[in-house]
Amino acid sequence: MAINILISVSAGGNGEFYEKAVARAGGDPVCRYAPTSLEGFDGLLLAGGADVAPRFYGQQDCGSEGIDEVRDKAEFALLSEAGERGVPVLGICRGMQVINVWAGGTLFQDIPGHRADDGFTDHDVTACGMLREIYGEKIHVNSSHHQAVDRPGGGFTVTAVCGDVAEAMEHDSLPVIAVQFHPEKMEIGDALFSRWIGKRREGKEKCSDIS
Repeated sequence: MAINILISVSAGGNGEFYEKAVARAGGDPVCRYAPTSLEGFDGLLLAGGADVAPRFYGQQDCGSEGIDEVRDKAEFALLSEAGERGVPVLGICRGMQVINVWAGGTLFQDIPGHRADDGFTDHDVTACGMLREIYGEKIHVNSSHHQAVDRPGGGFTVTAVCGDVAEAMEHDSLPVIAVQFHPEKMEIGDALFSRWIGKRREGKEKCSDIS
């Protein structure tokens, strides 16, 4: 039973790592820039990329980089559609920030120490929620970001932190989870993709049994 996953990426972006991670977990990935609909898809993955336009969370630009409002607006619309239809969402890096802004939250526009000269920095994360169920209380992760969640959006709970920086959050009722690090580039990240896609597969199988 095919599990079709829409991966929203940057214009000209390379979704190879996301595609491979989804495929390893048993999903059928499709990468698109600024997609307009979730029709025919069982899950939405919001990939990394440039910063969300600060005006969408009520701030002036004071450190944001590479803004693409076309992508911002497209992903906000996809999130609203996913919320209405109950489509599971996984946000990664920028994806976590987009989700938070969509939910009415705010961002820190520039934080030090979470993006090294070579792009990534490793650190330990203290987790709860789904991440703790998968990995336990402590996870060693990679990150490449200079922005982070400030005030969580409505319905979201921060479920992993590195010091004072939010590294993951989950919605209280919708099937939405977001992480600030990059599980698609970690061996242990496969467990997160498998859990996320596996839950969607279970749902489809139950619907098939009913019909």
